[in-house]
Amino acid sequence: MVHDRGMDNSCQTDDPRRALLRVNGTTIEEKCAELGIIPGEKTRLGMLKDLHERYGIDIYLFLDERIARHSTMKDDLEDFRAVPPQARPYLEIEDFFRMIRERQLGIPDPENLSAEIIAIGEVECVSCGGAIFKPYIRSYLPPP
Repeated sequence: MVHDRGMDNSCQTDDPRRALLRVNGTTIEEKCAELGIIPGEKTRLGMLKDLHERYGIDIYLFLDERIARHSTMKDDLEDFRAVPPQARPYLEIEDFFRMIRERQLGIPDPENLSAEIIAIGEVECVSCGGAIFKPYIRSYLPPP
Protein backbone atom coordinates (compact mmCIF):
# COMPACT_ATOMS: atom_id res chain seq x y z
CA MET A 1 0.00 0.00 0.00
CA VAL A 2 1.79 3.09 -1.23
CA HIS A 3 0.67 6.60 -0.58
CA ASP A 4 2.07 9.23 -2.90
CA ARG A 5 2.00 12.00 -0.34
CA GLY A 6 5.39 13.58 -0.68
CA MET A 7 8.17 11.95 1.22
CA ASP A 8 9.39 15.05 3.00
CA ASN A 9 6.91 14.59 5.87
CA SER A 10 8.49 13.24 9.04
CA CYS A 11 8.20 13.04 12.78
CA GLN A 12 11.65 14.51 13.29
CA THR A 13 13.05 17.91 12.45
CA ASP A 14 16.57 16.71 11.52
CA ASP A 15 15.54 13.73 9.45
CA PRO A 16 17.72 11.44 7.33
CA ARG A 17 14.72 10.99 5.01
CA ARG A 18 15.80 14.19 3.29
CA ALA A 19 18.55 12.09 1.71
CA LEU A 20 15.82 9.77 0.41
CA LEU A 21 14.30 12.70 -1.48
CA ARG A 22 17.50 12.90 -3.57
CA VAL A 23 17.22 9.26 -4.70
CA ASN A 24 15.73 8.85 -8.19
CA GLY A 25 12.06 7.80 -8.22
CA THR A 26 8.68 9.20 -7.30
CA THR A 27 7.45 6.37 -5.05
CA ILE A 28 9.20 4.58 -2.21
CA GLU A 29 9.23 1.39 -4.34
CA GLU A 30 11.04 3.21 -7.16
CA LYS A 31 13.52 4.78 -4.75
CA CYS A 32 14.24 1.42 -3.10
CA ALA A 33 14.69 -0.23 -6.51
CA GLU A 34 17.24 2.48 -7.33
CA LEU A 35 19.01 1.53 -4.07
CA GLY A 36 18.94 -2.19 -4.98
CA ILE A 37 16.03 -3.27 -2.78
CA ILE A 38 13.43 -5.28 -4.70
CA PRO A 39 10.57 -7.42 -3.33
CA GLY A 40 11.23 -11.13 -3.70
CA GLU A 41 15.01 -10.74 -3.49
CA LYS A 42 17.26 -11.40 -0.51
CA THR A 43 19.22 -8.54 1.02
CA ARG A 44 21.95 -8.55 3.65
CA LEU A 45 20.92 -7.16 7.04
CA GLY A 46 23.98 -4.90 6.96
CA MET A 47 22.62 -3.21 3.84
CA LEU A 48 19.15 -2.86 5.39
CA LYS A 49 20.67 -1.37 8.54
CA ASP A 50 22.61 1.10 6.40
CA LEU A 51 19.42 2.10 4.52
CA HIS A 52 17.67 2.71 7.83
CA GLU A 53 20.50 4.87 9.14
CA ARG A 54 21.18 6.75 5.91
CA TYR A 55 17.63 7.29 4.62
CA GLY A 56 15.37 6.85 7.66
CA ILE A 57 13.44 3.96 6.14
CA ASP A 58 11.82 1.81 8.83
CA ILE A 59 13.02 -1.79 8.44
CA TYR A 60 10.87 -4.58 9.87
CA LEU A 61 12.34 -8.08 10.18
CA PHE A 62 9.54 -10.63 10.48
CA LEU A 63 10.34 -13.91 12.20
CA ASP A 64 6.98 -15.51 11.37
CA GLU A 65 6.70 -16.25 7.65
CA ARG A 66 2.90 -16.51 7.59
CA ILE A 67 2.45 -13.10 9.19
CA ALA A 68 5.21 -11.61 7.03
CA ARG A 69 3.47 -12.67 3.83
CA HIS A 70 -0.23 -12.36 4.72
CA SER A 71 -0.78 -9.30 6.88
CA THR A 72 -0.32 -5.58 6.36
CA MET A 73 2.15 -3.27 8.03
CA LYS A 74 -0.68 -1.02 9.20
CA ASP A 75 -2.49 -3.93 10.85
CA ASP A 76 0.71 -5.30 12.42
CA LEU A 77 1.68 -1.94 13.89
CA GLU A 78 -1.80 -1.50 15.35
CA ASP A 79 -2.23 -5.11 16.53
CA PHE A 80 1.15 -5.33 18.27
CA ARG A 81 1.55 -1.76 19.53
CA ALA A 82 1.02 -2.74 23.19
CA VAL A 83 3.15 -5.90 22.93
CA PRO A 84 6.80 -5.63 24.06
CA PRO A 85 9.18 -5.65 21.05
CA GLN A 86 10.74 -9.00 21.97
CA ALA A 87 7.27 -10.64 21.97
CA ARG A 88 6.19 -9.35 18.54
CA PRO A 89 6.41 -11.48 15.38
CA TYR A 90 8.76 -8.83 13.98
CA LEU A 91 11.61 -6.64 15.15
CA GLU A 92 12.66 -3.25 13.91
CA ILE A 93 16.20 -3.54 12.63
CA GLU A 94 17.77 -1.44 15.40
CA ASP A 95 16.03 -3.64 18.02
CA PHE A 96 17.36 -6.76 16.30
CA PHE A 97 20.97 -5.54 16.42
CA ARG A 98 20.55 -4.26 19.99
CA MET A 99 19.28 -7.67 21.11
CA ILE A 100 22.21 -9.37 19.36
CA ARG A 101 24.67 -7.10 21.21
CA GLU A 102 22.99 -7.14 24.63
CA ARG A 103 22.28 -10.83 24.77
CA GLN A 104 25.54 -11.76 23.06
CA LEU A 105 23.75 -14.30 20.93
CA GLY A 106 26.01 -16.67 19.06
CA ILE A 107 25.54 -15.08 15.67
CA PRO A 108 29.08 -14.48 14.41
CA ASP A 109 28.30 -11.85 11.77
CA PRO A 110 24.64 -10.74 11.87
CA GLU A 111 25.19 -8.10 9.19
CA ASN A 112 25.85 -10.88 6.67
CA LEU A 113 22.53 -12.65 7.36
CA SER A 114 20.01 -12.16 4.57
CA ALA A 115 16.31 -11.40 4.70
CA GLU A 116 13.79 -11.71 1.90
CA ILE A 117 12.16 -8.42 0.94
CA ILE A 118 8.40 -8.96 1.21
CA ALA A 119 7.02 -5.46 0.65
CA ILE A 120 7.99 -1.82 0.38
CA GLY A 121 5.60 1.02 1.10
CA GLU A 122 4.55 3.82 3.37
CA VAL A 123 2.40 3.62 6.47
CA GLU A 124 0.70 6.36 8.41
CA CYS A 125 2.74 7.36 11.45
CA VAL A 126 0.34 6.60 14.31
CA SER A 127 2.42 8.44 16.92
CA CYS A 128 2.85 11.53 14.73
CA GLY A 129 -0.73 12.70 14.90
CA GLY A 130 -1.84 11.48 11.47
CA ALA A 131 -1.37 12.56 7.87
CA ILE A 132 2.35 11.74 7.99
CA PHE A 133 3.51 8.68 6.09
CA LYS A 134 6.75 6.87 6.86
CA PRO A 135 8.55 4.65 4.35
CA TYR A 136 9.17 1.04 5.34
CA ILE A 137 10.67 -2.20 4.11
CA ARG A 138 8.98 -5.39 5.29
CA SER A 139 11.24 -8.44 5.23
CA TYR A 140 11.27 -12.06 6.35
CA LEU A 141 14.26 -13.36 8.30
CA PRO A 142 14.17 -17.16 8.10
CA PRO A 143 15.58 -19.23 10.95
CA PRO A 144 19.30 -20.06 10.60
